Amino acid sequence: MISVSVENREQLETVLSVDEVNEVIICRDSFLDDEIINIKKDIEAKNKKPVLNLEEVTRYKDFNYNKNLSTEKDLIGIINSFDKIMINNIDQFFLILNNVTNKDLYFNYNMHIYNKSSKEFYKKLVKGTSINIKFIAPIELNKYEINEIEYDGIIVYSYIKMMISKNCIYKNFDRCRKNQIDIIKDRYDNNVIFKSYCKFCYNKIFNTIPLDIRTELSNINIKNYIYFFTVENRKEIYDIISHNRDLAKKTKGHIIKSVI
Repeated sequence: MISVSVENREQLETVLSVDEVNEVIICRDSFLDDEIINIKKDIEAKNKKPVLNLEEVTRYKDFNYNKNLSTEKDLIGIINSFDKIMINNIDQFFLILNNVTNKDLYFNYNMHIYNKSSKEFYKKLVKGTSINIKFIAPIELNKYEINEIEYDGIIVYSYIKMMISKNCIYKNFDRCRKNQIDIIKDRYDNNVIFKSYCKFCYNKIFNTIPLDIRTELSNINIKNYIYFFTVENRKEIYDIISHNRDLAKKTKGHIIKSVI
């Protein structure tokens, strides 16, 4: 199975035209909530499964809602609009556990489920509920550790986040620049992608080169391959999903060499 995450309309249109894609992951921090509902319908019209990827930083005000009056414009309302949800922090897990039913719940790679004990911990918490949890392999593990722990999905391509700035650098330093993408230099003079997410007023700084393990999947016992696209254009997405493009600069992370 192939799951693809998108952050803009061009990426969405490209992914919807690729027959091999089974799931389309909508990043909530990249689209307005009203727009997300329409995007979900577009995905379903192409016989693909929509997945809502929740924001990286959930602020306290998002937990203040009237459960009986929830709408598609608040957090619980939009979660209830989807059958499949991807979470990025522990607050989101307990919010869903306490207020939502009948969901497939993906633990994103940054939830750091590093071993069988942590998997069992969360499985016990959802036992007796109608929530089905699935785990995406952390990028710090090698292929042997991944096979031993047994995950449900793996990131095969992505510019990996190095840092999230909870308060927008643009807004604090100068002025708000709507959904700006810039290049900054690291100490080795490498280009680093810096992107603002104005809906929730935070920034993400990505690695200088993308993670790409498309050629390392033959010995990994996972059937859900996940692509996270951020700044890629239409042609790049086609070439990467179809394996027609071998990247000149890439990292394989720790899929071969362990962190330890």
